[in-house]
Amino acid sequence: MKRLQDRVAIVTGGGAGIGQACCEVLAEEGAKIVVTDINDQTGQAVADAINASGGQAIYAHCDVGIEDDIAKMTQAALDAFGTIDILINNAGIELFKNALDTTTPEWERCINVDLRGVWLCSKYALPTMLAKGKGAIVNISSVHAVQTIQNITAYAAAKGGVVAMTRNMALDYAPAVRINAIMPGFIETSLWQRFVALSDNPQKVVDDTNALQPMKRMGTGRDVALGAMFLSSDEAAWITGTTLAVDGGLTARLHN
Repeated sequence: MKRLQDRVAIVTGGGAGIGQACCEVLAEEGAKIVVTDINDQTGQAVADAINASGGQAIYAHCDVGIEDDIAKMTQAALDAFGTIDILINNAGIELFKNALDTTTPEWERCINVDLRGVWLCSKYALPTMLAKGKGAIVNISSVHAVQTIQNITAYAAAKGGVVAMTRNMALDYAPAVRINAIMPGFIETSLWQRFVALSDNPQKVVDDTNALQPMKRMGTGRDVALGAMFLSSDEAAWITGTTLAVDGGLTARLHN
């Protein structure tokens, strides 16, 4: 029996990067996947690939910054599969600006997606989980929640809020629903690759970033997804309210 056999998992931001890896890993473990994204093309492609490989998946459009999208996505999951067992709150955006340079609309959009969206998706999934007396929520935060860099104020604030909210909600909804978070470090995704490609010396960016890592490599989406799968499974039945750093040891370092 696979770890997540026949459980229904919603993965926000599932069309690429960490979200795509979560969809794939949870499907490998037998879960039925609700892939959600704002990019309909990539999101549908992930669902199609899971179905083609023998799994079960649907795609549902969802901008987690818009409550009506979340309500419709949740209903689509219930219409397709009848229940919700797992929620992976992965969707997020970055904003590389300091406090003075950040405009009010930029601040609000970052907080709406990265923090408010986690709360709202959880709020819509929780009633089904509580009614059945079991469920698991995994919130994807960031190492920026605890250690950060210059000029990323709104993002760091949002991700720190995710960690704090995870602890609080875990207390509110235990023992029925377990709620945990993951703090990824540097993860090699398509977004990262586009960032590197825009630099004056892409190879130097890659080499410098790898040198910063205690494990001497960046993480992969699958590295994070395996952590999310574990926290979603019965193997983590006595784990709630915690934040798992999947960062290759980055936050263990005092300085270089």
